Amino acid sequence: MIPMVILSLNHQDQKYMELIYFEHHRLMLSTAWRYFKEASIIDDIVSDSCVALMKKIDVLKSLDNNELRLYIVSTVRNTALNYHTRTKRISSHIANVDKEVMESVADGQSVEGRIVLEDEIEMVWRAIQQLPLKEQKIMKLKYLLGYTDDVIAKEVGISANSIAKYVSRARKKLAAMIYS
Repeated sequence: MIPMVILSLNHQDQKYMELIYFEHHRLMLSTAWRYFKEASIIDDIVSDSCVALMKKIDVLKSLDNNELRLYIVSTVRNTALNYHTRTKRISSHIANVDKEVMESVADGQSVEGRIVLEDEIEMVWRAIQQLPLKEQKIMKLKYLLGYTDDVIAKEVGISANSIAKYVSRARKKLAAMIYS
């Protein structure tokens, strides 16, 4: 299935990108597979790579087949590495937030209260990990990194108006998972 981002191009560029995608889809998947083993992450990397390739469509048209394959591999590799860096940064930020919360609570509560709070925070993060990947990403970007809806929309590839709906849905799912 063609990534939806390709459909946003004008007709001529869309046909060209569809051709590129169909001819090099396996190459893109196998390149992403070297870095990640989860299918949904690989799909995201391939889709993000298509966006990066679309931005350089004039360059792509000027390359011969071998150069094109090398350019595609390089783009997918860089996209995978960027994805890994972003994921690592978010994970380290989560650890820092947990530590900050615990330090701020340490002064005002008993040891038992801190333990209960630690358990609750851990329960929330486990519940977030059970959400669909898009909702996980939106929740982390909104509540962990404090991004605005416009920035989140660009990062996730949806309209800014949709962010509130995703957040609301995710919060309802989290509440059901945690309090049921």
